[in-house]
Amino acid sequence: MDDDRFETRIRDTLDEGLEGITPDVARRLRRARHEAIARADRRLHRWAPAAALVFASLVLAAIILRPAENPVDLPVTATDLEIIAADDSLQFYEELDFYQWLAAETGRDAG
Repeated sequence: MDDDRFETRIRDTLDEGLEGITPDVARRLRRARHEAIARADRRLHRWAPAAALVFASLVLAAIILRPAENPVDLPVTATDLEIIAADDSLQFYEELDFYQWLAAETGRDAG
């Protein structure tokens, strides 16, 4: 069955049922519908402050607990600045342990 035809049949059947309702019953149904809508609105409004508090707490926690944009900088020593400013090749610093060992051996040989 086509959806449009099915929908039309349902609408017609429900409309036929409305014709037999007395004004008193129709008034009670309207009043019940309005009361149900009002209760739903009250329930929604009852939860609104709690939802706002939860949302504000999450925003505050996100602001406080977010990681720092700039990590903590370690102090720069004079040796670090000398290495940065030097024109030596990086290979020298890669083999720094060897040169320190060589200097220590040369000092032992001289002494």
